[in-house]
Amino acid sequence: MYKIFLMAAFMGCLLPGVLAICEPNCKGKKPGDKVEDPKDCKRYYICMSGEVPSDVSVPCDPGNIFDPHLEVCSPGDTCMASCVPPNCHLTCTEQVDLISDPFDCSVYWMCLAGQVVGDSKRCESDAPYFNGKFCVQDKSQCCSELCTPYCYKDVYQIPDPTNCTAFYICEKEGVPSEAYHFSCKNNEIFDITLGRCTPDAQCRPLCDDGTGNIEPPEPNTSSTTTTTNNPGGCKDTMICISSGFFAQCTTCQPGYFDCKGAGQQGTLHMCPNGKVFNTNPSAPFCLPPESCPFDP
Repeated sequence: MYKIFLMAAFMGCLLPGVLAICEPNCKGKKPGDKVEDPKDCKRYYICMSGEVPSDVSVPCDPGNIFDPHLEVCSPGDTCMASCVPPNCHLTCTEQVDLISDPFDCSVYWMCLAGQVVGDSKRCESDAPYFNGKFCVQDKSQCCSELCTPYCYKDVYQIPDPTNCTAFYICEKEGVPSEAYHFSCKNNEIFDITLGRCTPDAQCRPLCDDGTGNIEPPEPNTSSTTTTTNNPGGCKDTMICISSGFFAQCTTCQPGYFDCKGAGQQGTLHMCPNGKVFNTNPSAPFCLPPESCPFDP
């Protein structure tokens, strides 16, 4: 039956070495040399001593692009960034479609008429990774470079990877311009699957903002047993009211429930590395105890 759905046409492959080509490379360069910004061909980095690039890239003057061979900005308005992140299909774009779960490479979702329908599906153990089209054995085909905002074909709004209340408008394929970086209105959250801001979406940034304060839960590495510990407003079990992640306790504790759909029994997990689960349902994440509760 699912073969019908698998006929939806879209790319789900990854480029080898994408992580390496998406970082500025000053290897073999002298202090003061310039190298391209792999994510924006109209910007460049300045190499410092120790073959270390500058902390941020520098823009060329308007109407110029960076020539990586001459290492100078030159007149032009058309160029191609060397970093092309893998085509992670996260937004429903077809009448009948499949999309990846950015937080679990073994999970995928079905779309009908631009909306996610039903519960998530999980790849079988003989082909445990979803590549955007099929379940495969190759883990390297999982989505990566999620910290890089990137506009793919037929997607017109994309999430800010570090801020679930912000988004980019896509005027063309490639890295979006900061001029098209906006915030959702009325405290709404950007729904990645729908490609727009909604009042009832869950706040789940694709990427940590560098502070280390927020991380999505890691359900595949946690315990699946229930607990009998009740202090702190904790509950032993949960019948889910919808899919998503829900705090086990009313205070900041490590436990949270992973819900696959309404009416199902939630699976209890524990946040890793001494973290606790946020008690604010609008931001269901594991985070350091000192940052809890977190209000997006």
